[in-house]
Amino acid sequence: MLRKHLTNVQDFQANILNANSSSFVNCIEGVRMMRYQNFAAGNSSILLGNRSNFAGVTFKVDANYPQPYNFKHHVHEQGKWD
Repeated sequence: MLRKHLTNVQDFQANILNANSSSFVNCIEGVRMMRYQNFAAGNSSILLGNRSNFAGVTFKVDANYPQPYNFKHHVHEQGKWD
């Protein structure tokens, strides 16, 4: 579970992201979703679907955005998602 209102986070990586009632404020890159294969614990023959989700999440870039960094995107999905 993502903590609410993260600030000054340089790099955070996770395989499954559940963001609820959270804010991404002035992030160069809010979220980058990488394609991955999610197998059931203890049984690598059972492939599970994507378990990441966002509910009540705000992405915002405002006048306090750190210069001179160029904003990339709020959410980027890399690869094909099923």
